[in-house]
Amino acid sequence: MILNISQFKKSRLAEAPTVWTSKTGARVEYLAFADEGVRNKTPLILLGGAFQNFRSFRKEAELFSADRPVLLLDLPSQGSNRQLLPDAEFQDLGNLLGEFFIAHEVKQVIPVGLSYGSAIAFHFARLYPQLVEKLILGGATPKLRSSFETLLHETFRALDLGQRERFAHGVVVNLINYSKRASTGISDRYLTAFQEELLNMDDLAFVCYRQNCQRIFRAERLTARIECPALVFTGEHDHFTLPQENAELVQQSLPNGTFVLVKDGDHLLNLERRDTVLALYQAFLTDSSLGQIPGVTIPELESFIKTDRRQITRVQTPGLKASLNETVTVELEDLSLLGCRLTGAEAVPASFFDARVLDLQINLPGIPALTAHWADEDSKTRLLFSMSGARDMAALEKSILTLARS
Repeated sequence: MILNISQFKKSRLAEAPTVWTSKTGARVEYLAFADEGVRNKTPLILLGGAFQNFRSFRKEAELFSADRPVLLLDLPSQGSNRQLLPDAEFQDLGNLLGEFFIAHEVKQVIPVGLSYGSAIAFHFARLYPQLVEKLILGGATPKLRSSFETLLHETFRALDLGQRERFAHGVVVNLINYSKRASTGISDRYLTAFQEELLNMDDLAFVCYRQNCQRIFRAERLTARIECPALVFTGEHDHFTLPQENAELVQQSLPNGTFVLVKDGDHLLNLERRDTVLALYQAFLTDSSLGQIPGVTIPELESFIKTDRRQITRVQTPGLKASLNETVTVELEDLSLLGCRLTGAEAVPASFFDARVLDLQINLPGIPALTAHWADEDSKTRLLFSMSGARDMAALEKSILTLARS
């Protein structure tokens, strides 16, 4: 079977993709682009994250299809592929990729996995090392932190309650480091457009979102050793997959990998710093120097992994009092835009730690009540604030930091 490859045209991104079905019934949808004289070269495979589709990679397809085939791939529940495989794990999706390339007699590929797509690309490279010439991962982590699992579960709750605006706002705040917008340059216009896109999702898209998140929750830590040359990158202000987590993945699993940190970047780098990301791809594909690209650094892994991981300003607040559910007074040890730490849990009733308690309400002096959750199931001191109901994030951040420093 031969890949259906055509010359790149922008209009093709809106056309129906080619569909391939595995022996088990799982579907792969793809568009493939390449100029006539380069179709025998190693293809570049683009696997996007949540809420991305073929149009998200227009620049990549246009630029790199002049040098090699570029495949835009959607696996089940990803992009325009609405097939539901709720029990499939990341390794199953990696296997599906391997079967697809073997069926199409593709000898080797260069996968690019971004965010959610990074786990698929990692497992594919682990399972089919003979098919992988090089590997590129962006916004990756060995295992999503439990605190962000909690916040993603909050978006489920918003959907269950039919509160789509709360859902959309929560997703944006989870993926974008709001407190670093002055550095990243993410505009109000971009945030509004992102939220509008989320609000316009249909019911099946919400099911896909939930299934993809649950797949992330079930995923075991990435620990395999992958020998091929690898590039891993993220923004210095990425608070969804921390820069140190990206570096850990290189140190632990990619002996021939390089970690690159993008200055003033956040999690959605291929949208926020597209020119820098394209330059990284080009340099890596051509074995050129990554360190010469403006706006990037290559940290020494061991020392960088030990650096402070906090992305949000956290202020010590001895003596500051707040109330939980308007019934229990607690004292805070520290406070930030995302949460707080209690000095002690002695005054908190045991029922407040019940896993079935989805929401706690915390009242801080001079600030509207915030919804909060324990940071993880073992935590009895650290609370995370849910920002999915907060409308004016800039004003809220200013109020919290003013209170914390007063």
